Amino acid sequence: MPDAYTSISDVIVPELFTPAAIEVTAETSAFWQSGVVDNDPQFAAIATGGGKIVDMPFWHDLSGDSEIVADDTPATVSAIDMDDDAASTHERQKAWGHQDLAGILSGSDPSAVIEQRVGEWWMRDMQKMMLATLTGVFSATDNSMDDNQSDIFLPTGGSFTDANFLNGRTFIDAKQKLGDAAQKLVAIAMHSQVEANLRKNDLIDFIPDSEGKLTIATFQGLRVIVADGMTVETNTGTTSPSLVYSTYLFGLGAIAWGVGRKDEAVVGGAPGSTWETEFGRLPLEGKSIFINRRRMILHPRGVKYLGVNQSKTSPTNVELADGDNWTRVYEAKNVRIVRVRHNVDLS
Repeated sequence: MPDAYTSISDVIVPELFTPAAIEVTAETSAFWQSGVVDNDPQFAAIATGGGKIVDMPFWHDLSGDSEIVADDTPATVSAIDMDDDAASTHERQKAWGHQDLAGILSGSDPSAVIEQRVGEWWMRDMQKMMLATLTGVFSATDNSMDDNQSDIFLPTGGSFTDANFLNGRTFIDAKQKLGDAAQKLVAIAMHSQVEANLRKNDLIDFIPDSEGKLTIATFQGLRVIVADGMTVETNTGTTSPSLVYSTYLFGLGAIAWGVGRKDEAVVGGAPGSTWETEFGRLPLEGKSIFINRRRMILHPRGVKYLGVNQSKTSPTNVELADGDNWTRVYEAKNVRIVRVRHNVDLS
């Protein structure tokens, strides 16, 4: 009988692996934990279907004032208007491989490592996608997101003042961009340098987590999300080049997320392979290959994806960051995202 070996398909069970990896993604990211990203079954259903750009019609809210009832004056009839939002579907994949000998020499199973870590890898990758999306949204060529933006950085030569930095007062100004919808804000995402500066000024508070430990950082009552993928621009208009940081305020469910399912078997794939979780084997080289794919939607509610500059079936991160591909269709305060571009006091 031939020697038996444990292959990657023996370690990873597709029907168990894919849901578990999606759950790990949501559990390990502060964007998901804080409620900024909403795991929406409706968007999961959309992602399961076909199409590259999905239209999502919606009704505008009712407007106008009531009228006095009078026998000789008929009521004025107002129209109910529709518009449409649109989201891009994202089809992404990543492949990993290992040699049998590597596992033997290391005394551990590389397949098990992949299974344990792939959820967190997707979390980091989707954060890059989301930050690229936010860059594109706030760079919308038609300036439709201007009402959701607070630019307080020093634009030209001169001296920095507190008005150029993120602090309690400038936060209130940014928050006011959403008017009465500001009460729905739940989180603020910032670069680690911004967070460090707020710490130095004793502006970061900590609240207990589910275990009672003071580990959840907050600023002005909002959960702090730290990500060094935040946009940092170099402003050459000042006396010496200065850095401009982008910080985002988020309302609950500002980003809709849904992962579709495509469980059909892969023709010619190893046993257990599906479109989402595919295995390969190169026996003459002693190598196993694992491919993980996702078809999903990760969309800022109320900002329409136009896809005018898209070269493939799904947009790349560079194309997501392209302002030509976005326009706001919701009322500004209903988008639930505000961007603050500011300097940091590095003195």
